[in-house]
Amino acid sequence: MARIIIKRQPQPSSPIAPSSSPSSSAPSSPRECPICKATIVNRNGGLERHVERHAKLAEIEAMNVPLEPNRHGMSEADIARAVDLWKSLPAKIRATGGVFHDGPLANKGEVSGMPEVFMATGRLKKKYMWIRKDQDGRVGRRPLKALKSGNSGAPSKEG
Repeated sequence: MARIIIKRQPQPSSPIAPSSSPSSSAPSSPRECPICKATIVNRNGGLERHVERHAKLAEIEAMNVPLEPNRHGMSEADIARAVDLWKSLPAKIRATGGVFHDGPLANKGEVSGMPEVFMATGRLKKKYMWIRKDQDGRVGRRPLKALKSGNSGAPSKEG
């Protein structure tokens, strides 16, 4: 089998300077944004893009005024009940109802669920995510139970 060697012409180590005058090119030194005072390396119009983003962000912030969420026809009592269900465990009975072991509805007996708000897994449906927005989340995943000794199953030495 024959080896084929391709010879390439040597490339110059420095780029070939354009024939135009050097005064028309953009300065290569970093420039400062007049709005946020960030140092921008001016490559390919970087400062201009940066300033345009400031203008677009200002428009978006102006549009993002706090809106009242769509409550889907829920009364205040229904919202309060949904919040209590969301804070109660086990989560799987939030939709169907049942007896909760922890949270605001613990020891209240049989509680009816809200299948229109919760999925079968106990998570909030997407259109009702605003219910948990201003609520404090749970610290742990399960209710706190009395701690058991690590040796509770071991036979005692006394005997």
